Amino acid sequence: MVRVSKLSEEEITKLYLAHTRINAIAKLAGVTRQAITATLHRTGAHQHRHGSVMLVCKFCGEQFQTFRYKASSTVYCSIPCYNADKDGVGYYGHRGTIEKYEKDQGLSLRRSRGRARRAMNAETGQVVHHIDGNPFNNDISNLMMFPSHAAHMRHHHAERKAKHQ
Repeated sequence: MVRVSKLSEEEITKLYLAHTRINAIAKLAGVTRQAITATLHRTGAHQHRHGSVMLVCKFCGEQFQTFRYKASSTVYCSIPCYNADKDGVGYYGHRGTIEKYEKDQGLSLRRSRGRARRAMNAETGQVVHHIDGNPFNNDISNLMMFPSHAAHMRHHHAERKAKHQ
């Protein structure tokens, strides 16, 4: 039995050469990954899984070579480029979201939280909440103290519930 793909051979090849993973192409086409691999072999586009590709660095713009299986997640040619691009920016995400905050005098998130706990004279078990959601903003007017993690979670639950009503 021959399965009919929702995509043409040309579209499959184009997606593969654009570094789309074979499983993702199979899902789009409505066929198995083995059918996609067979199609790529027929068109001559399929290479060994450790084949290399050329990409452009997000920071310096230089071309660099990386393994094909890393192409969808690699955007920097080197660790210095990665560090230089991230310099001065802290990342803090909640439930998969990524938000950027300027670092507080170059402090990491862990150190910034420690500074907030000291500012509020927090004891063991107490939780410091940042009202504006920015963990690097340790101004006393932006901090709120909760006696426990459970109380802090009740506060967030009430905020979400009020937001969705």
